[in-house]
Amino acid sequence: MVIDLKRKRQYDIYHSNHISVKSIMSKPKYAVIYDELKSKVVSGTYSPGQQLPPCRELTTIYGASYITVSNAVKALIQDGYISSRHGKGLFANAP
Repeated sequence: MVIDLKRKRQYDIYHSNHISVKSIMSKPKYAVIYDELKSKVVSGTYSPGQQLPPCRELTTIYGASYITVSNAVKALIQDGYISSRHGKGLFANAP
């Protein structure tokens, strides 16, 4: 029986470096968006009172669905990092 060592080595390298999608995506996408926006508000990237991009624009920025972005925004509003003004948009609060 002849074993192709080059193929075996490639197989071993692939399987030793392979990371499953589940281990990479340990957090839900809305939580990743929440953390990203929260860090921008806390760090001062969005100063208090500054308008954030609308949810539709955030969907293209983060490559997520509207519902996913909406869930992250609702959590940020609930935790006091941003506020929503009807007809005006989303605004950063003081950290």
